[in-house]
Amino acid sequence: MMPFLKKIIQLLNPSPRIAGVEISDFYIRFFYYKNEKSMNLDIRLTPGVIKDGKVIQKDKLKEAFSKMMEKLGKKAKKLPHIIITTPSSSVFLQTFNLPYLAPDKVPEAVKLNLQMISPLPIAEAYTDWDEIGEDKTSGQLTFLGVFADRKNIDAIVDACREAGFVVVAIEPSIFALQRAVLNSTPELDAEDFYILLNVTNEGMDFAGISHKKVRFDYFVSWLSMYEGATEISTQLFEDTVARYTQQVLNFALSNTGVSPKEMVLVASEFHNEIRAIIEKNFSIKIKPIDVFESGKLNSVWGVTYGAYLRGLIPRGEDNLISLTSVGTREEFQRSQVIHFIRLWRNIAFAYGATLVIIFVASLLFLEGVLARNQSITINGLPENEKLELQELKNKATEFNKVVSMVKASQGKRVLIYPYLAAISDALPSDISLNQVNLNSPSGPLVLSGIGANGEVNKKFKKSLEEQPLFANVDLPPNSQTPAGGDKLTFTITITFAKNEK
Repeated sequence: MMPFLKKIIQLLNPSPRIAGVEISDFYIRFFYYKNEKSMNLDIRLTPGVIKDGKVIQKDKLKEAFSKMMEKLGKKAKKLPHIIITTPSSSVFLQTFNLPYLAPDKVPEAVKLNLQMISPLPIAEAYTDWDEIGEDKTSGQLTFLGVFADRKNIDAIVDACREAGFVVVAIEPSIFALQRAVLNSTPELDAEDFYILLNVTNEGMDFAGISHKKVRFDYFVSWLSMYEGATEISTQLFEDTVARYTQQVLNFALSNTGVSPKEMVLVASEFHNEIRAIIEKNFSIKIKPIDVFESGKLNSVWGVTYGAYLRGLIPRGEDNLISLTSVGTREEFQRSQVIHFIRLWRNIAFAYGATLVIIFVASLLFLEGVLARNQSITINGLPENEKLELQELKNKATEFNKVVSMVKASQGKRVLIYPYLAAISDALPSDISLNQVNLNSPSGPLVLSGIGANGEVNKKFKKSLEEQPLFANVDLPPNSQTPAGGDKLTFTITITFAKNEK
């Protein structure tokens, strides 16, 4: 589609503003960016509302979203649409291979494989998939299947809906973080396989990235690392981080057949310590990333920022993984229709109001012009215009006198129209009337004209005699005189049968 046409369509039906929201065991975060200013909110969750990414207390989660809506205030009316990220601990990722198939056969084959490899009963899960590249070992296409518990996703969507938000899409948090990383560091090689490590106060999240797409995800919480430990020493911390890092590197090698040479580190907690441990124990290159330029925000907002970036994609072009139901998508479409109707209602109202303003302004302007013209006095005019104006006044006075006389004699008037209509009905086409004279209201009426010949004039006289309005019609012989050729002028005198007042 042409860029100009896209702009026209966007102007007529603008895309909604979509914010990014991250859900974790300890908080929900909201992020939106406009005019070089970010709008970010952090709502802490009471312990036990969400555990290991699973919603335990739906009512408490709804209260947290309602609190977020309240803090947004008036801005919430413009930002009700959100893209949600769920914790890695609540989502399952699984890769599988397929031989090259015709494009129309791929969805059915993928669907069958998702049913076979699903870690949850397929009827109890939301699933989606993405093609992530070619397996160089087998020569087949590699796909990524994503699975999430249906009840858990529905609980999140319901809490958002009841608080006034419209969920556009739901994706694993690591997908959103990867998007934010690529946005800040576009030079990352699309062909290279690397490890993305996100370190937060909840734990460490490792992801294998290939062709700029997530291939696997492994999250380990601090709580599970040190469960049962009474004291965490520096050495224990270093050994634990090194052990889990080694596990991920081994899995990456067995899963892809390639040993990653680089690890992209996004750390809001223990940044320096984690980097030092990995560099000490492994030969892999560490590449620290700040997803925000110049450190405008802490990297802890990287996930919500990535979800916000997805919201910038036109809805018709967003074919990325989303763990939502058909009902959620229908609700978004319904909200879009409502938004469209409201937009054009406002446009129509503004157009009507503009017309009213223009009309009132024009009326006031014309009244002002009229008032100024009426205020011009004769003394301000040149001498010749004064004389013309005085002459017009004199003529107006005389005209008014005539009007008064006409009004005074209005009771004595005669309605001449019926007589003229009768004459017109009797008048043949070969006679031309030159003059019609009525000397007094009571008559007689004198007609002068030219006929084609004497016989035509007599027929006209006879036709007039047949008119009931006329008492007497006289055509004296001596009133007819030659007018050239056979034509004769004539004069007919008509007496009215009655007078109408």
